[in-house]
Amino acid sequence: RLIGADKTMDLILTNKEIDAYEARSIGLVDMVVERKEIYSESLSLAKNILNNGEELNSVIKSVVRLGYDMDIDSALLFESRRARAFLG
Repeated sequence: RLIGADKTMDLILTNKEIDAYEARSIGLVDMVVERKEIYSESLSLAKNILNNGEELNSVIKSVVRLGYDMDIDSALLFESRRARAFLG
Protein backbone atom coordinates (compact mmCIF):
# COMPACT_ATOMS: atom_id res chain seq x y z
CA ARG A 1 0.00 0.00 0.00
CA LEU A 2 2.85 2.36 0.68
CA ILE A 3 4.10 2.34 -2.89
CA GLY A 4 1.00 1.45 -4.85
CA ALA A 5 -0.07 -1.70 -6.64
CA ASP A 6 1.87 -1.04 -9.86
CA LYS A 7 5.24 -0.54 -8.18
CA THR A 8 4.58 -3.46 -5.83
CA MET A 9 3.82 -5.77 -8.75
CA ASP A 10 6.90 -4.54 -10.62
CA LEU A 11 9.21 -5.26 -7.70
CA ILE A 12 7.71 -8.65 -6.88
CA LEU A 13 7.15 -10.01 -10.37
CA THR A 14 10.54 -8.93 -11.71
CA ASN A 15 12.37 -9.82 -8.51
CA LYS A 16 14.00 -6.42 -8.88
CA GLU A 17 16.42 -5.32 -6.19
CA ILE A 18 16.51 -1.65 -5.33
CA ASP A 19 18.99 0.33 -3.29
CA ALA A 20 18.18 2.39 -0.24
CA TYR A 21 17.97 5.65 -2.18
CA GLU A 22 15.42 4.26 -4.63
CA ALA A 23 13.46 2.78 -1.72
CA ARG A 24 13.31 6.26 -0.21
CA SER A 25 12.36 7.90 -3.51
CA ILE A 26 9.35 5.60 -3.95
CA GLY A 27 8.23 5.96 -0.34
CA LEU A 28 9.18 2.51 0.90
CA VAL A 29 11.45 3.90 3.63
CA ASP A 30 11.48 7.28 5.36
CA MET A 31 15.18 7.92 5.63
CA VAL A 32 18.54 6.69 4.45
CA VAL A 33 21.73 7.14 6.44
CA GLU A 34 25.32 6.16 5.86
CA ARG A 35 26.30 2.84 7.42
CA LYS A 36 28.63 4.56 9.91
CA GLU A 37 25.74 6.76 11.11
CA ILE A 38 23.14 4.02 11.65
CA TYR A 39 23.66 3.71 15.40
CA SER A 40 23.72 7.44 16.15
CA GLU A 41 20.75 8.18 13.88
CA SER A 42 18.76 5.29 15.36
CA LEU A 43 19.51 6.49 18.87
CA SER A 44 18.52 10.05 17.97
CA LEU A 45 15.24 8.86 16.45
CA ALA A 46 14.47 6.72 19.51
CA LYS A 47 15.17 9.66 21.84
CA ASN A 48 12.85 11.90 19.85
CA ILE A 49 10.06 9.35 20.10
CA LEU A 50 10.65 8.78 23.83
CA ASN A 51 10.56 12.54 24.45
CA ASN A 52 6.87 12.50 23.45
CA GLY A 53 6.09 10.39 26.47
CA GLU A 54 4.40 7.00 26.58
CA GLU A 55 0.86 8.35 26.80
CA LEU A 56 1.19 10.71 23.81
CA ASN A 57 2.86 8.00 21.72
CA SER A 58 -0.03 5.69 22.53
CA VAL A 59 -2.58 8.32 21.46
CA ILE A 60 -0.68 9.07 18.25
CA LYS A 61 -0.49 5.39 17.32
CA SER A 62 -4.18 4.78 17.98
CA VAL A 63 -5.24 7.88 16.01
CA VAL A 64 -3.14 6.86 13.02
CA ARG A 65 -4.24 3.22 13.11
CA LEU A 66 -7.94 3.89 13.61
CA GLY A 67 -8.11 6.94 11.38
CA TYR A 68 -6.28 5.35 8.47
CA ASP A 69 -9.36 3.68 7.00
CA MET A 70 -11.72 6.59 7.64
CA ASP A 71 -12.74 9.16 5.07
CA ILE A 72 -10.87 12.44 5.54
CA ASP A 73 -13.69 14.31 7.29
CA SER A 74 -14.28 11.53 9.81
CA ALA A 75 -10.55 11.15 10.40
CA LEU A 76 -10.09 14.87 11.06
CA LEU A 77 -13.02 14.89 13.48
CA PHE A 78 -11.64 11.80 15.24
CA GLU A 79 -8.18 13.40 15.46
CA SER A 80 -9.61 16.62 16.83
CA ARG A 81 -11.63 14.82 19.50
CA ARG A 82 -8.66 12.69 20.58
CA ALA A 83 -6.42 15.77 20.77
CA ARG A 84 -8.96 17.64 22.91
CA ALA A 85 -9.39 14.62 25.17
CA PHE A 86 -5.64 14.24 25.56
CA LEU A 87 -4.90 17.93 26.14
CA GLY A 88 -7.83 18.35 28.48
